[in-house]
Amino acid sequence: SSSAWVFIAVEVSVAVPTFLHLFMTMFIMNPRKRPKLRLVGEDVPRVDVFITCCREETELVLDTTRAACEVDYPQDKLRVIVLDDGKDSDLRDECYHLKFSGVYPNLHYVAREKIPGKPHHFKAGNLNHGFEWVNNLPGGAAHFAAALDADMIPEKNWLRAIMPHMLIDERMALACPPQVHSSHHNTNKTMYANGFQALLQCSERRPALPIA
Repeated sequence: SSSAWVFIAVEVSVAVPTFLHLFMTMFIMNPRKRPKLRLVGEDVPRVDVFITCCREETELVLDTTRAACEVDYPQDKLRVIVLDDGKDSDLRDECYHLKFSGVYPNLHYVAREKIPGKPHHFKAGNLNHGFEWVNNLPGGAAHFAAALDADMIPEKNWLRAIMPHMLIDERMALACPPQVHSSHHNTNKTMYANGFQALLQCSERRPALPIA
């Protein structure tokens, strides 16, 4: 029927640009010039990882929290701070349980007070409050800060891959890794996310150089 052909035409019009972009990036564009580095050893700078959230599903935030706590990085140099602008009591209780049961002792939960009528600046304000809050922790703020959204599950070597670029160039102020939008929370994106992840792996086919 005509409606079926219209549906097929719409699907093709959506898919073709995506796959053309993947093809051009993989086979036509020049490879990235930056080196692929890895920070090795235990003598590394301290990092505070902030997870901003506001009324997302509790399990979604906890997935990101657990992954952040379990990255390959010395635990005495890593703190994970959940910044909850939604004051979710379930999330608070789960974070307290993970912390005080000894599973993730370097995990902290923070929910700032938002005064009605006073601008709170949404996520930026949430992050700024977190930056100020960690000054009151033992040792004060860490040397570096990293930020994750509620649904950003970091890879195991995330910090060891990002930190070298911050350390070798004193002019570097910010590093942002690529994001692959693929999770069990949205199965409709699985095909496109898997394709992008395959592309990402192809574009990163370089040996990692250790940075001690």
